[in-house]
Amino acid sequence: MSKIYKDISECGNSCEELKKYDIDISKDLLRTFPKVPQFASNSTYPMVSDMSENQQRLSRVLSAFAYYDHGIGYMQGMNFIMASIMYHCNEEVA
Repeated sequence: MSKIYKDISECGNSCEELKKYDIDISKDLLRTFPKVPQFASNSTYPMVSDMSENQQRLSRVLSAFAYYDHGIGYMQGMNFIMASIMYHCNEEVA
């Protein structure tokens, strides 16, 4: 699974399949546990460009899952589930 994740995360924004979920994931990231320091934004009025490193990691994991499982893709609420997992383990394990 780690090889698949690495391949998907290296693909980045060049993959068309990932682009269709980018807007929804970005909006949800800014609302994911905003009071928890690990996922708090770097700004009082956060924009996507103000995402913390952990929010960027969460974005990569959510995008990778959406790409990996086309049947499910990305759905609102997955951000909280994955953030809870990432609170206890690193990006690649999640």
